[in-house]
Amino acid sequence: MLISWGVWHRGDSHLLISNISILGRLVDEGGGASHSTVQRLPHMSKTVEIVEMCILTMSKQLQRVCKHKFIGLEPDIIASHKLHVTLDVYETRVNQCILGVAEFVKIN
Repeated sequence: MLISWGVWHRGDSHLLISNISILGRLVDEGGGASHSTVQRLPHMSKTVEIVEMCILTMSKQLQRVCKHKFIGLEPDIIASHKLHVTLDVYETRVNQCILGVAEFVKIN
């Protein structure tokens, strides 16, 4: 579930999300640029929505771990350095995130 959440947030190409912002479209197309010509954003799947609700209830420390691990797909050692924690602490927090999602799914 966390992997699906990360894929959704990375905006992989199968989601058909435009990579051009509104300002970029104005530069390219001029004043007549309309957001209506861009494909609509896909809705979150139920799985991604459940994980999103769970992660939003977590502490900021655990949210950052989830972002580095599942959205950024960073190696553990690099992510632990970026978060200024030891590798053991980082791995413990990853496990807390996984357990937190599992418990959230179980309860809800």
